[in-house]
Amino acid sequence: MKQSGADQAFGEVLRELRKGAGVTQETLALDAGLDRTFISMLERGHRQPTLQTLLTLARCLGVPASEIVAKVESRLE
Repeated sequence: MKQSGADQAFGEVLRELRKGAGVTQETLALDAGLDRTFISMLERGHRQPTLQTLLTLARCLGVPASEIVAKVESRLE
């Protein structure tokens, strides 16, 4: 599966925020109502989040969605 730079950057940011929050993929998935394998695929850049998923993940991680997007943009520059 081909990965874009944005997919890879999002995955890296998500992984860093999740680890910084001290939660496992399983815990984040349960909190967000998602499957753990989906979280793994996001972190590896194999899937992209919908806007709703981005907002849900941000809420679960305790950060504004805009912060996630800003971190991804900064990695792409």
